[in-house]
Amino acid sequence: MHRTTTQDTYGIPAGRVVLYGQSVGSGPSCYLGAERADLAGVVLHSPLLSGVRVLKPHVRWWPAWADVYPNHTLAPKIKSPVLVMHVSVWAMRAEEGVGGWAGWG
Repeated sequence: MHRTTTQDTYGIPAGRVVLYGQSVGSGPSCYLGAERADLAGVVLHSPLLSGVRVLKPHVRWWPAWADVYPNHTLAPKIKSPVLVMHVSVWAMRAEEGVGGWAGWG
């Protein structure tokens, strides 16, 4: 989100913009949120911790250039208000009275 997109094109100042990113979309939202301190807020819905950590969670170290979504390093840099929405599949299934993870009988 750049000034020309919101302010010049649509007449909406960044202070009235709330970014929303769900799952993979949390990467661009974290990036833009970390770049722009003047946003109204950032909503992260089931965000990824890191792109490569999703692919290889057991690997402890990755070179920074290999991670296209380093949300774990970008999120602390967001200065705007942040709402993180996340619910475990286990909790959702338990409320339904079904044991185990989604997809497991």
